[in-house]
Amino acid sequence: MLTLTDLRNMVSAAKLGSRSVAAAQLKQTIDRALGLADLPRLDRRVFISRGNVGCNDSFAGRCLDPSNDYATFVERSLRDAGLDPTRTIAWVCPVVRGFLEVQQRLGFQSIVVDLIDDQRAWPNSDEQRALLQTQYAQLLGVADRVFTNCERNRQRFAWARADIRVIPNGAEIHADSDGVAAPAALGSLPRPIVGYMGNLRERIDWELLRVISEGRPSWSIVLAGPFEESRVPDWVKACPSLHLPGPVPYDESRSWISAFDVAIMPHLRTAMTESMNPLKLYNYLAAGAPVVSTPVENIGEVADLIAIRHNHDDFITAIEERLASPRAVVPHERLATFSWERRVEAMLAHL
Repeated sequence: MLTLTDLRNMVSAAKLGSRSVAAAQLKQTIDRALGLADLPRLDRRVFISRGNVGCNDSFAGRCLDPSNDYATFVERSLRDAGLDPTRTIAWVCPVVRGFLEVQQRLGFQSIVVDLIDDQRAWPNSDEQRALLQTQYAQLLGVADRVFTNCERNRQRFAWARADIRVIPNGAEIHADSDGVAAPAALGSLPRPIVGYMGNLRERIDWELLRVISEGRPSWSIVLAGPFEESRVPDWVKACPSLHLPGPVPYDESRSWISAFDVAIMPHLRTAMTESMNPLKLYNYLAAGAPVVSTPVENIGEVADLIAIRHNHDDFITAIEERLASPRAVVPHERLATFSWERRVEAMLAHL
């Protein structure tokens, strides 16, 4: 849900660099608005409004709806997809502003809420947190089923629901992880390549990365994902062994991860990371990469498959140990336990 002003701000921010979060969001937004991201059985849409003014603003030649007409947009999108709201499950990842009005107008057969994160733990003002609290309470109050991906989130939202089901994240599991061509962007980098895949946000332990780059300058450290220039320390931009290629499309991420000699998750332990079940760990393992992580919450399911280290020196040592050892292969039977197919089966069993 965006206004035209949001989109214009996104365009302005994207002009500052193709590797930014805004650049990644802008492409995704435009593709969804124009139907370019659709698949044979999946329509992807985004609501772009003009605000609450007259119809003088347009996007791609179409007059935009006012911001208070989100329900009309959802109704039209469902109709175009041939869906009857009264026979449709609304799967909502909060916070979604205006959803209660949508439900009152359309009357979905049932509502499933999927608590992926706790947005109250993000960098917000007190006013924003209070608004989020109200919106969570409203949506959880009308939900028929509630899922979350980690126990900590279940505890944080227990005040609103006692029946929240914990189903962790998963990964696409392929028959094998061999034979995946390395991306050209990594072909010229000196080995070994120590890589990270994901948004470079507040959760990144930049001090740990500094210690690694200074202590092992011959390693290529690749941080693949969108970022904001203002949030990246100055020393990173001057470090010859540290590479920031920017966003990587999801369907290309497996080839990148497979090309990493070691995949790392240098996350800080904060209120924000305490409510996350890191999706990247499952993708790392599914792609066959050895993994070293800091000791964050909600990774117990795969803790025996990765190296978890509590200080900088031990983190570096763990990387060296994995570089010196044959690349271990996680049995397919174990990978299958956290496949998306298995996760979806567990969810459907509760509906």
